[in-house]
Amino acid sequence: MITLRQLFTVFGHDPQWQKFATASTQPMVSVYLRKLGDKDIETLTCFDIELQAAMSDQPEDRKAKAKSCMSHLLTWAKEQGRQVPTIDEELKPEPKPERRYVKKCTRQGDVQIPRPKSDIDALTMEEWQEDTRWRTGNITPETSSKGWKNGKRIYKDGWRATIQVNGIKYHHRAKTRQECKEWVKAVLSKKILPTDNKADWWKMEQRKDEAARIDEMVISAAEESSIVYEYRRTGDTTELFDYVTKRLLPHMVYYCAHSLNMGKEHTLSAARQAVGLILTRIVGGRPITNITFTCKHMLRIHKNRGDFWYYEKAPKDVKMMVNQIDFAPLADVWKLTKDKRI
Repeated sequence: MITLRQLFTVFGHDPQWQKFATASTQPMVSVYLRKLGDKDIETLTCFDIELQAAMSDQPEDRKAKAKSCMSHLLTWAKEQGRQVPTIDEELKPEPKPERRYVKKCTRQGDVQIPRPKSDIDALTMEEWQEDTRWRTGNITPETSSKGWKNGKRIYKDGWRATIQVNGIKYHHRAKTRQECKEWVKAVLSKKILPTDNKADWWKMEQRKDEAARIDEMVISAAEESSIVYEYRRTGDTTELFDYVTKRLLPHMVYYCAHSLNMGKEHTLSAARQAVGLILTRIVGGRPITNITFTCKHMLRIHKNRGDFWYYEKAPKDVKMMVNQIDFAPLADVWKLTKDKRI
């Protein structure tokens, strides 16, 4: 003999249903187990279960939870081979009503037509590109609360971009107005859907440029390897010096100013020392094939440590070579970079 209470206890120890049974314990006890807990499940009928639920004075929400748990309990017991009453349709939990959105009336006499939520999410890129109607976005400042601190409410300022498509308003929030403007521009140019957020949009743009960026890295590494090989074969530093002064140094100045956020004097000093160390290794016979990658790595180390203390050990001919470089144009490169003109 197995009682309903014992069956519910075993049901609650099933790992798949343990969390659900724990949350349903109080409704089950107050609606069913107090009266039917000691009854044998083989003699229990659906009529007894329905009658007990009807006679219970518990609130309707508690009854609904108990009915749902009883339905799952009987289904589980039947799967375990127990002789339990067949689940009646009335015991099955009622599905939640579908949330529907109503289109606002725009003119007198318009009829409000319910619109399922799924219709909103059904906008595809093909449909969005075929929609040629003229639209414009709206960008407005907004202020929101960040909570309380020291008894005072803290506010933060931001911007919100809004665009309306088929009577539905889509929003995009950002810290700056420029970000909202770029989002609206991307939506209107049909590059992204109105539902795409900033992360999705940037990820798509990065994927488009990734192949070209990788090709440039491979070509640059191959070109630098060729220059180093030519120097090792002939011993002539002309081509190597021209590459360092005309192409590598401007790129390193841009990297220091844009990525490492160094100041003007700090940038010029670090770039000069990094190039000097690169030339020291090449002249010393060390096989550096990817000059740009190695130089960036050294600059990141310099950013963390604060100095290239071993630059003083560079050979005199390397220092003379570095001292011949005109750094005046590089100062202009740093200024343009900090002004975000390039």
